[in-house]
Amino acid sequence: MSVQVKVAVSTIIQKNNPSDPTRPLYLMVEEMTEDGLRINQPSGHLESGETPEEGAIREVLEETKHNVYINSLIGVYMFTRASNGASFLRICFHGTVSSVDDSVPEDEDKTKPIWMTYAEIMDREAEHRNPMVRECLENFIDNGYTGVSKHTVKSFFI
Repeated sequence: MSVQVKVAVSTIIQKNNPSDPTRPLYLMVEEMTEDGLRINQPSGHLESGETPEEGAIREVLEETKHNVYINSLIGVYMFTRASNGASFLRICFHGTVSSVDDSVPEDEDKTKPIWMTYAEIMDREAEHRNPMVRECLENFIDNGYTGVSKHTVKSFFI
């Protein structure tokens, strides 16, 4: 049996919390799905001809209107839905906001960007889009709010 794996890219974006510097904020996205309201890091499918880094930057901009630069790779994750066998390979990056671009049209998937603390994200764990939401964030925190060199992800177009 042939297995088709969809490649997705996501980005963890953190900023200082002005009301409590000990609790950083993370840029998340609320989105309506067939399973109801879900939260996720800005993420989406990699498009043909783009590198994972380019895809991550594009997805953040489309879903949140934030321009980012990629700092590092957090990890690569695999998830298979038990309900239908769909498999996803997620490449998760750490990024930093460089600017906000209000001229970007609203996302067609009706996503809503929201800044949340770790505790707020975990309080809504039942609404996570998939288990990779928690795993990526915890790996980022466990690694001291950093990842490995983004240059460990190589793309070759022949």
